[in-house]
Amino acid sequence: MISQDRRAPEKRPSFNAASWLTAVVAVVAACAFGANPRLEAQVPGDTTTYANEQTRDLINGARLRHLVQDTLVKKYRATITSRADGRFAPGDFDRGFPAFSHQMASRISWSAPNRLNMEVLGSRLESARIPGWSDRAWNGFWVDLFSAEPFFVPRAFNDSIQMIGVPSTAALHPLAVEGELYYRYSIVDTTTMESSIRTIRAVQIEVEPKAEGPSFVAGKIWVDAGTLDVVRMAIVFVGTEVLDDDEDEELEMTHAEANLEYALYENLAWMPQRQIILVGWKVPLAGGLRLRSQIVTEFSDYVLNPGTPSLTPVDGPTITRRNHRMAWDCDEVMMFGDAERIEECGSSWIRSSTVVNGIEFTATVPPLDSLEAFVWEEPLELDATAAERDAGDEVIAELARVATDHYGLRPSTPGKSNSLLTVARKAPRFNRVQGLSLGWDEQVTFPGTFSSIAGSARFGLSDKRLLATVAFRRDAPESFLEVSVGRSLRETEPWTNGQSLGASAKSLFLGWDDGDYFLAEGGFVRLEGRTGFFRNKTLRLGFERQSSVASSTGSVINDVLFGERAFQANPSIAKGDFAVGSLEHRDVNQRRDIRIGVGGQVSDSLIAGRVWGAIAFPLSIGDSRILIRASAGTVFGDSLPQLNFRLGGPQTVPGFHYGFGAAESFSALSAEWELVTSDWVAPVLIGGVATPLDEFDSMVGLGVGLAFFQNWFRIDVTGGVQPSTSPRVDFYFQIPR
Repeated sequence: MISQDRRAPEKRPSFNAASWLTAVVAVVAACAFGANPRLEAQVPGDTTTYANEQTRDLINGARLRHLVQDTLVKKYRATITSRADGRFAPGDFDRGFPAFSHQMASRISWSAPNRLNMEVLGSRLESARIPGWSDRAWNGFWVDLFSAEPFFVPRAFNDSIQMIGVPSTAALHPLAVEGELYYRYSIVDTTTMESSIRTIRAVQIEVEPKAEGPSFVAGKIWVDAGTLDVVRMAIVFVGTEVLDDDEDEELEMTHAEANLEYALYENLAWMPQRQIILVGWKVPLAGGLRLRSQIVTEFSDYVLNPGTPSLTPVDGPTITRRNHRMAWDCDEVMMFGDAERIEECGSSWIRSSTVVNGIEFTATVPPLDSLEAFVWEEPLELDATAAERDAGDEVIAELARVATDHYGLRPSTPGKSNSLLTVARKAPRFNRVQGLSLGWDEQVTFPGTFSSIAGSARFGLSDKRLLATVAFRRDAPESFLEVSVGRSLRETEPWTNGQSLGASAKSLFLGWDDGDYFLAEGGFVRLEGRTGFFRNKTLRLGFERQSSVASSTGSVINDVLFGERAFQANPSIAKGDFAVGSLEHRDVNQRRDIRIGVGGQVSDSLIAGRVWGAIAFPLSIGDSRILIRASAGTVFGDSLPQLNFRLGGPQTVPGFHYGFGAAESFSALSAEWELVTSDWVAPVLIGGVATPLDEFDSMVGLGVGLAFFQNWFRIDVTGGVQPSTSPRVDFYFQIPR
């Protein structure tokens, strides 16, 4: 990220005598009169501040440089593009469910000492299918929020670090005059970068607070050894007043990090290049579900020291109150059942003369219609591209490691897990093998290690069978590792989920069980990659004793609802002791879901395996939506009934119960056509075909359905056409694409 511009010779920043004198006086004053009393940190008397003399000299020089700032750039103009993403996930590093992606383009002008003008040029939003979620209203909401105060650092931090209210209490900058009273520093690495004029040596410095206090940062700072400019900061916010602990808030902030990168422009000055803010939230009402938000801001089209930095004026009211709630009438962004209720989000306006964190800020915002008409070079997708995710995940991993290293300085220490996943595991379940079952799940985490010990158990009231596992888990940014031992109920196919809450409700009320099961006893190692080559790949190895389980119950509720009550029989498997292994690649990106896998089993007399793949991708035609699913697979080696593919059910062909047919090789294609889009209810046409490749006849099914609440819940009536079957009713709780 080094500019290769050859037009200007290198200019080393020069400190005049007045600047040096000011810096020295400030340092002396800080030592004589003490630091800012708002910090109130408890500093041990024997704490080492600098790892060695080299570190001391470098930090003192960088502190003087920070104090006088850059005298070479008096003003500049630039274009910035920001992207804010939000996704829900059960844990801090799970990919989860993308909720929204908002992008905004602006033109900015900055002038010393710290005056910032911003004109918003364009704004757009792509969101998940959520009832009552108006993209237009949410677009206006985010524009208003991001123009209320600076959400990026236009030049360099002053002595306090805070962006868009994060952290709740501004943190002390490590290079502030009083920084050495509260931080310790050590040089850990040196990076060499080449420019057209000189070789740049960036020194990496690790910074950590000496003790607990209201608001500090911990992490890494890179300093240009030649100019003593800060060229990158990767920091997490730690302290007792970092997070907002308002009990009335629906969201609870759990962590906050920032990564700021600078680039050398015109061989003159280090300027902001790319900034990332990461904030995690816990949703208490959803069992500790996480909302992860990420704001990426990129700078381009720099003009340094222009003649007259100016922005295009617009007509509109001037808003001077910093805490003005909304300039547009877009605050009611969710009103169930009327996604298009807001025809206009107001006209242009200006928010000016607002001083935030030492920045005199003015934002000029045209009407939302004008912002939505802005022409972008690339389409906006709900999920980032693979390259964008690679770059973002590397930063997330680095910041997470920093946060974990300093976990003891954060306001809350993790203990027992209360995530949505943990809550779901405790819920009662119902299937044809165990009947109604009661579960228990507990997880205890070890602070600062990404690790935990988890135990779970489930008892079936019909089969009187106890299932239990104990597992060690390491849920880290780079990977998820689980080593477990126990007794569990397993499903024969990789794409079924017959033990979920939604499947339990379907079994209980309708008498359909979309899964075949067997009993597995043994130990397993499961590794899920999250970065690099192993991203989106899951490796599973283990040894297990497999045995058949029989259907042991029926659905009394289905009988009351005039059903047949009885489930289809759960098929038998080949009993034995097996070494098992599988490798799966799953990529859920930009509404597509692609899964490819290979697996095998080995015993003292048998060797068998299978290869399979599945893809689901949506299409839009006007106001209608089509979801297409395709899958195929084949087995190899010895014949094992537990490895055969099941045909029938929503995952392969509608109109047939799960396991209506079985094949060693198959292909399947199905489609769901949602005719209109509505917050309330929409009609759906359904069809599919599955072909056992070792037989001639295909299975064909058709049906109709009603999609409720943007297709989060659906009721279908389907039937087999070839061969002919009686109509069946299904309902689904699902995350729509």
